[in-house]
Amino acid sequence: MYPLMRWRMQRATRGEDIYQQLALFGREQQDTIRRVLASVQELGALGAGSLSTRQERAGPWWDWSAEKHALEWLFAAGEVTVAGRRGFERLYDLPERVIPSAILHQPLLTEAEAQRGLLLHAANALGVATEKDLRDYFRLNPGDARPRLSELVEAGELLTCEVEGWRQPAYCLPEPKVPRKVEASALLSPFDSLIWERSRTERLFDFRYRLEIYTPQGKRVYGYYVLPFLHNQRIAARVDLRAERALGRLAVHAVHEEEPGLDEAGMLALAVNLRQMADWLGLERVQLNCQRVSADRLRVAFAQLGGV
Repeated sequence: MYPLMRWRMQRATRGEDIYQQLALFGREQQDTIRRVLASVQELGALGAGSLSTRQERAGPWWDWSAEKHALEWLFAAGEVTVAGRRGFERLYDLPERVIPSAILHQPLLTEAEAQRGLLLHAANALGVATEKDLRDYFRLNPGDARPRLSELVEAGELLTCEVEGWRQPAYCLPEPKVPRKVEASALLSPFDSLIWERSRTERLFDFRYRLEIYTPQGKRVYGYYVLPFLHNQRIAARVDLRAERALGRLAVHAVHEEEPGLDEAGMLALAVNLRQMADWLGLERVQLNCQRVSADRLRVAFAQLGGV
């Protein structure tokens, strides 16, 4: 995807299409930016914590140091890229030390060419989508996306179509593949591309989803960190989970089934997915703390797997 993103990096260099605070930093703090870039050039992949000169204690959430701002500006401008992570901390390095040369040195696309490429990628990923769905996939501005969409339709690379129940016109690739049914089960991250555009999630699945970690506890409807559960062609449940690493367990605090609920096969699939998640996180067991009837059915499913 790197060649399709270079136009956006060029805009960032000019202070466009990036957060206002970051654009201001780029205009006013070039000395800091050059100092940080020189450190990356000399030392290799670095995190912001390795460079910070701040003496005061960091505040909550996005209270970035000057060095972190510099790294993020350099990242947006394409002068560094992400080489990996140390926990949650990004490690930044020069693009030529991370991205294969054959990709890095491809001819520069025009903005229009790249934007059309991004819209086609989104159409392939989404299957059928409105204009807003397509541009949201890569956070394109309406002023960029709409002319490119018209060009793709005129060229026959996208088709217009109608979806029953949708007020907006939709788009798809020529000769779309429509499976008779889909058999899949997965616990979905709140940031999974299937559900990250919430209005599309509601149109497709009649499923309203909000991440409630920023909601005061007394006002939460489903829980602190809730993962939707996809089963076959429905989002059939949502589960409030917590990785309690010190105790070696994945805690299930709440199980909420969506109408008409999960059948026995669906509940067994949920148990399998929870067991797989615990294994992936290196946790020894799944702890069911929920007192709802759904949790009782889930215990039965776990018993078929040999316990939690």
